[in-house]
Amino acid sequence: MNTTANRTMVRLVTLIPTVLLGSLIFSFFHGAWVNFHLMQNAQQTKALITKEHAHGVVDYKYTVEGKEYDGKGQRNWDLGIYRNVTVGEESIVYFSTSHPWMSSLEMPRVLITAWPVLLIALGMELFLVMTVINPKGKWALKTGV
Repeated sequence: MNTTANRTMVRLVTLIPTVLLGSLIFSFFHGAWVNFHLMQNAQQTKALITKEHAHGVVDYKYTVEGKEYDGKGQRNWDLGIYRNVTVGEESIVYFSTSHPWMSSLEMPRVLITAWPVLLIALGMELFLVMTVINPKGKWALKTGV
């Protein structure tokens, strides 16, 4: 294979972990955005559990000022009476008064969890992106191309 084909192959192979890691980083920041609004101006209401998933994750519905919203998240492990809610039962839900579609069954305590993991992921993402842009650049991962 010639050098151009090698670089193209490295770019394509590197693109897969770049996108996967990027989506993980996005979900960290999205969670922080939701947590920020909930920590600033959360109110509580009742939510109806509509579906159960694995690992304590449930879908739920709640109403704010006559408008119905959907959510998905972990059961409330802080309050014992809501730990084992099942489909058709109610749980407390916290929603942002400024953004009522943002909600959580648990009140967040921190803005972003797992800071060290996030910092490592951002560093890895930087090198992956640099490799996709220029596989032979000085900031690219060493791929032998």
